[in-house]
Amino acid sequence: MCDATLRTSISLCRSVISVRVDHFGGTAHAYVAFEGDHPGEGEALTRGLDCPQFVRDVDDRSFGVVHDAVRGRRDGAAEALPARFDRTVSANPHSSSHESLRDLDVPPHDSPFLDEFLASGHLSDSDADALGSLAKDGYVVVDLDPAAFEPLADEILRDVAPMHAREGNRVPEAWYESEAVARLAAHPEVMRFLGAVYQRRPIPFQTLNFERGTEQAAHSDTIHFHCVPRHFMCGVWVPLEDIGPDCGPLVVYPGSHRLPTYGMSDLGLEPRAEAYGGYEERVREILESSGYEPHAMTVERGQAIVWSANLFHGGSAVHDPSLTRKSQVTHYYFGDGLYYLPMASDLVEGRVCHREVIDISTDQFVTPRYRGRDVEIGRERNVQSYPRPLPGRVSVPPRSLRDLPARVLHGVSKTWETMRHRGSSVG
Repeated sequence: MCDATLRTSISLCRSVISVRVDHFGGTAHAYVAFEGDHPGEGEALTRGLDCPQFVRDVDDRSFGVVHDAVRGRRDGAAEALPARFDRTVSANPHSSSHESLRDLDVPPHDSPFLDEFLASGHLSDSDADALGSLAKDGYVVVDLDPAAFEPLADEILRDVAPMHAREGNRVPEAWYESEAVARLAAHPEVMRFLGAVYQRRPIPFQTLNFERGTEQAAHSDTIHFHCVPRHFMCGVWVPLEDIGPDCGPLVVYPGSHRLPTYGMSDLGLEPRAEAYGGYEERVREILESSGYEPHAMTVERGQAIVWSANLFHGGSAVHDPSLTRKSQVTHYYFGDGLYYLPMASDLVEGRVCHREVIDISTDQFVTPRYRGRDVEIGRERNVQSYPRPLPGRVSVPPRSLRDLPARVLHGVSKTWETMRHRGSSVG
């Protein structure tokens, strides 16, 4: 879509919104401003603004972030956009400007053409270095600006304290109750970085908050949630306090992301929660046989650890039970994907457990896509849904999903609950 076309679409909103789109390096950067904006204030929508009319004329594949930003609430109420929306957004085309990367439909760090992409100058030097580390090791450390992070971390700790008292060490989906948890999930620095190194729009879809170390066995997130195209998913672990060696820090296995993406059937196991102990044992044997060594992430508060979809990771031993390990994990999908739960899927038999996805950064349901087409998962028999009731700020789900919890297979619900009690990273 050219800039002129976008300007024409904006005019449908009676010039209430001004948008400038700059094209460089194959990426469209959109700058969105709303009527009444002042420095330091959030964007505001005028009552009655027909944003859906604007959205219908915008190419969602190329301008997904703008789509989410300007559509507002479908009921037309005069509400501010979420404060965590960053006014300056980067909306990438289907994949990368580099033709080979786009044709392969894989994340840049998985591409055999990575060196060409890095040499193209498409990324800043710092992003290029980080992408190189992600390709080599499977993870990278991103330092968040302490001036903004410190008060946010304090707010999160206050919010989640009663949740830990109620639910224990591991609190899934704390963003339901805490806007601060949601703001960290959609942190502008993290969202910008992920969009740059994955060349797609990041979608924060799940949060986990921890008070202490988990001592969790090594695993890859691709056993808990995955997508098509493959590996367009990642985890971001942010410590809310300094992490030392005795509290059971996160451990990663550098380079292990290059191992095959193992499903349950690849390991000779049935795709069900009861077989997860066998998965952990197989993974332990594979890592030992392949020579991958654990590396404990003793990091400072506010240093975000970004790991790729297939990096094996877990929790190390807690040597001092009096110590806490307060932290938040957010898992991200990326746009234009089909999202599913591998633990309850058998792709060979055609049994796919689809997954509902809510974009925490916009409070909107995400429509999955496959080969350029929307996929209606509400018609599927096997779907993993979010716990109901949903937060009031979340958009009304598509009509076909409104009665979804009553139609989810018991086996999927059992898988979810079993993994929850095991302390797994599945949400």
